[in-house]
Amino acid sequence: SNGQFAYITNINGELSIIDLVSMNVTKTIKEHEGFIKSIVMDNNNRLYTAGGDRMIVQWDATTGSVLKKVQTAHFNKINDLAISKNGKFLVTGSEDKSVMIYWADSLSFYKKIIPNSSAVACVSISPYNEWVASGGWDYKIVFTSLKNDNTFSLNGHSGAVLDIDFTPDGKYLLSGSDDHTAMLWDIENKKAIAILFGAAYGYGVGMLTELFPNVKFILIDIAAVFISEGQYGNFHYNNYNNGVTYL
Repeated sequence: SNGQFAYITNINGELSIIDLVSMNVTKTIKEHEGFIKSIVMDNNNRLYTAGGDRMIVQWDATTGSVLKKVQTAHFNKINDLAISKNGKFLVTGSEDKSVMIYWADSLSFYKKIIPNSSAVACVSISPYNEWVASGGWDYKIVFTSLKNDNTFSLNGHSGAVLDIDFTPDGKYLLSGSDDHTAMLWDIENKKAIAILFGAAYGYGVGMLTELFPNVKFILIDIAAVFISEGQYGNFHYNNYNNGVTYL
């Protein structure tokens, strides 16, 4: 939203809205049956949540009102959601090995793909809607074209891929794994260009470029890794006993 609110979900299927000015919980709403695993926000002040009940709920981010909801065709829990930069597509990744793509505004179904040979832990969509990326317990990151369903894979992790995110220019991808590494990938050349060792579980790969447009922040567990604008192969890191290998 405008930075005034934060949002918390829990295993009981509740969404809480916190006013960051007063630091009070302004509203707690329960719409899901079971835990909420993922929450994302679009540029139109709408939240999307999904989890164990395989349902997607679209919310008004200010009032907490339910705008739309849809029961997906997944037959197991939804582990992750991703929203496209322009708010056009919403992507789900599920324990049932499938990825489903929806028109975000209407929550209408668009297409289903099965990119991974295992449960899907994480999904992301490239900034210009060329690719849907998915990672899972087969240790692979699979890219599927939104235009023609062509695919390719990136292999390098020796554990489940638990989190992925594109850089804002769409040229690189960040991945975190339970093999205790995070990797930076050159998408065009389909290769890893740097590995960060010591990430505790591989969760928490994310970009904060809206707040800091000249510096890209990669957050990997408690480690904060700074990458200067345009210098993706040059890691600057803190002293949380992490190490970096350049490839």
